[in-house]
Amino acid sequence: MWKEFFPKAQIVGLDIEDKSFVEEERIRTFQGDQTDRALLHRIIDEIGPPQIVIDDGSHRPADIRATFAILFPLLDASGWYSIEDTQTSYWPEWGGSEDRRSPDTTMGLVKDLIDGLNHVEFVEEPYEPTYSDRHVVAVHCYHNLVVIRKGENDEPTRKHRALPERYGA
Repeated sequence: MWKEFFPKAQIVGLDIEDKSFVEEERIRTFQGDQTDRALLHRIIDEIGPPQIVIDDGSHRPADIRATFAILFPLLDASGWYSIEDTQTSYWPEWGGSEDRRSPDTTMGLVKDLIDGLNHVEFVEEPYEPTYSDRHVVAVHCYHNLVVIRKGENDEPTRKHRALPERYGA
């Protein structure tokens, strides 16, 4: 499917099961756990920074969060990161939570990314932006799918002029 969807791309897949039977020109597979930091670094060292990551792995929030923490910094500087099957955030049986405000779910990560996208507007000072705060430039949310755009998040703020009582301007 991905070969047809991305007709010029080199497709690289990682699965806990052996999927080598799908290998062909433009399709390469690796076997292992999506949260294995050493494995993910070895794959990226071998293939180079991906332009697109599609996390359609275990669907477990803890794994999705761990994989994002490892792969997002390794993603191409203007790449795209997609997380599928985000509904498991709401399913305790899959490691999610009935508490929609739980910070430990996939959607908790997404909500943090949206806040971080606007980090220059935080009135908390000093605030040290995280890597994702500085490199997420868009978060697109769809039903059970989130797509994140990477770039340089360096838009300025007007808060010092707009809040003179707070900042003494």
